[in-house]
Amino acid sequence: MQKHGYPVPQGLYHPENEHEACGIGVIANIDGTKSHSIVENAITILCNLEHRGGQSADVSTGDGAGILTEATEKRLLK
Repeated sequence: MQKHGYPVPQGLYHPENEHEACGIGVIANIDGTKSHSIVENAITILCNLEHRGGQSADVSTGDGAGILTEATEKRLLK
C-alpha cells in the first residue's frame, strides 16, 4: 500500500510551501568555479523537462524553457 501526502518537514523543505507548478532544475558550483560540465548537466535537466507546458502538445512552438548562463562582455564581443 502506498502512502499519500507530503514528506515530513526537513531542512529547507516544508509541506506548507507545496503548490502546483512546473518543475525547475538548478545546478551550480557553489564556489563559483566555471565548468562546461555544469552546462552539460543543465541541458540534461532541460531535456528531462520536455513534458512540461504545451511543448508536448504543440510541436510548432516551445514553452519558453531554457538555461541561464553568465555572458561576459568579453565573451559576447568575440
